[in-house]
Amino acid sequence: MYPNKHKYLFLGMGLLLLLVLLAATAAGAVAIGVDEMGAAINNWLHGHEPDNIYQGVFLQIRLPRVLLCAVTGAILSVSGVLMQGLFRNPIVEPGLVGTSAGAALGASFVFVFATVLGTQFQTIFGPLLVPFFAFLGGLLASLIVFRLASSHQKISVTT
Repeated sequence: MYPNKHKYLFLGMGLLLLLVLLAATAAGAVAIGVDEMGAAINNWLHGHEPDNIYQGVFLQIRLPRVLLCAVTGAILSVSGVLMQGLFRNPIVEPGLVGTSAGAALGASFVFVFATVLGTQFQTIFGPLLVPFFAFLGGLLASLIVFRLASSHQKISVTT
């Protein structure tokens, strides 16, 4: 799948990611050792409660945060690569294309017109209302810029 020259690079980067995740879960106001982490995961897998406060902090606070940060970073990197590939420009980013401004416009639309939307509409969607409209605003701004940049079924890097 990948050329042999990159095999060790990907393996090394994967191991480095695991070491950084392990260090991030261990470091903090309360130092948690690898043995505590292993015991906490073992208890969790067998359906037992954490034995002490360190295992509880690891399972309920640090591990979810570290995993969420890793997943968020992966999603941001993939979306950046997709945006650069879509516009065929290696320096494209959401602020340059207008995606960030479109998302801010969508979010501010909810803030300004929240009373007009009605309480039933607000109760159904609740806290998802602002992110949903921000997503729609960013998507709409990106589509407009993409259509303006494309001419004759090609995208000009300078445009």
